[in-house]
Amino acid sequence: MLPLDPGNVLCGLEGCIRVHELSHIEDIKKKNKNICKGKKKGMRVVASPDERPATEIKAANAEIECLKALLTNNCGDYCKKIIEARIKEEEEYRDEFK
Repeated sequence: MLPLDPGNVLCGLEGCIRVHELSHIEDIKKKNKNICKGKKKGMRVVASPDERPATEIKAANAEIECLKALLTNNCGDYCKKIIEARIKEEEEYRDEFK
């Protein structure tokens, strides 16, 4: 995962971005449970071009759901703006794959 802006960390977005990435790992391991076996730590594994839309939509939806849950935690105006912006960004990203 890439380093996050301090505001994103403060507002808890790191956990939701992790949910997104773990969704990809789950999808890839369903196809090949041993895909990481013998690989160096940190090795990047990507979905095939025909699998990518489905895994990106699923991962984005998981992140959006997580972000919406953050909004219910009385996060304050500063974090609310950051979280809402990330939701919009993820919705737009997800919709590119539809």
